[in-house]
Amino acid sequence: MSEYGRCIPNWRDKNAYPQRFDDIYEKNWRWEFLRRYPKYRQAWERGIPDIYTTNHGDFDDVIRNPAPDDSETCRTAFRLNRLLNPWGDQRIPNVPRMMVDVATGALTINPGDMEDDRGDDFVTVCFDLNRPLNPQFDHAYRHLKFQQEELKGELIIFRQHRDKWPRHIRVIDAFDQGATPTEVYSQFAEEAAGGDEDKLDEFLRPGSQPDATAMGWHTSALKVMEMAIRLL
Repeated sequence: MSEYGRCIPNWRDKNAYPQRFDDIYEKNWRWEFLRRYPKYRQAWERGIPDIYTTNHGDFDDVIRNPAPDDSETCRTAFRLNRLLNPWGDQRIPNVPRMMVDVATGALTINPGDMEDDRGDDFVTVCFDLNRPLNPQFDHAYRHLKFQQEELKGELIIFRQHRDKWPRHIRVIDAFDQGATPTEVYSQFAEEAAGGDEDKLDEFLRPGSQPDATAMGWHTSALKVMEMAIRLL
């Protein structure tokens, strides 16, 4: 068990992290970013212990209901009805129900809140189940692209570079746990060198700018975190 939390590892322990994107089920990557997201952690701290789980003997620090001021954000941004402990050991699916909207990649089947107006950023698409689906998908996709360009001024594209995601969550943890940019760069350089002194000298050569490099990793990780939470 890490001193930093039950399931947020010590960032220096390389083996505590996935080594490849495929080491984690794809839909759980969103949770790995979400649990590290500052706004989600703040919502958890403000959350209200769930009476049902408490009455059934479960720990009240596993599931919480969002505070009234956070309920809308929880539903639309986090896409969760209840909050799960970001430091816990849960593995949750990408979407707790069959509800995914066009803007986030989510699919809604017979939603119960059709009267809820979430504004121009959300679009409802209807499909005729009596007709072939692929032509309808193509037709909807063309129109949605056009509408996104008109409303947002550009197509929103998520360039994922998923091979870097394991490093992203580890770098986020490193900065959260108080590591300096120099420490982060040195740790990754030593691992990449694999004990080869010549390789390590190359990583640490004069002019290598370790602080700027590590800060760049962190900036990229935070951008991917924001995009993954919204678009996965």
